[in-house]
Amino acid sequence: MAIKRSLTLSPFVFALCYAIFGAGYILFSDRILTSLAGDYAHYQQLQTAKGWVFILFTAVGLWLLMRRAWARLSQAAEAAIKAEDRLRLALTAAGGLVWQARVSPEIGTEWQVTGGLARQLNLPEGRWFGFDEMAAHLHPADLAEFRRHFERIVPGHPEIVESLLRFDMPDGTIVSHVVV
Repeated sequence: MAIKRSLTLSPFVFALCYAIFGAGYILFSDRILTSLAGDYAHYQQLQTAKGWVFILFTAVGLWLLMRRAWARLSQAAEAAIKAEDRLRLALTAAGGLVWQARVSPEIGTEWQVTGGLARQLNLPEGRWFGFDEMAAHLHPADLAEFRRHFERIVPGHPEIVESLLRFDMPDGTIVSHVVV
């Protein structure tokens, strides 16, 4: 199945178009001004006006392009947020566990959990947990995998990492979940 790509201006193409437009504007407008100006003083006035017109055209063009790009970025961000909300809802409805991790140099990695499994484990939703608190709910044989899983979390460089972990439930049963 072919993916349909919309025609967009890459930064290089945009810069190239701007350079061609700017060079053409300067070259041809100087020729026109030379033919219109009767003397040097009049030519200087026309050059100043030409510069202001160039700034006006450039400002309007940049505004139009940025407005369009901003609208596309806003739509993409909104679609991503909606997709994440749908995923959270589906995981919660299926009794899954939604993890959110944050890493800081002072504290290390912390996790926040929501969803059906969080409630089954009696984990308060919305609170940040350290490694030891989270590890207390895991099957002892999975602690090394749990540590490897979250050591791969690097701030600013999200990577999809998948692990199968077993959780010790409060009623003594063991439940397996894929952690992404």
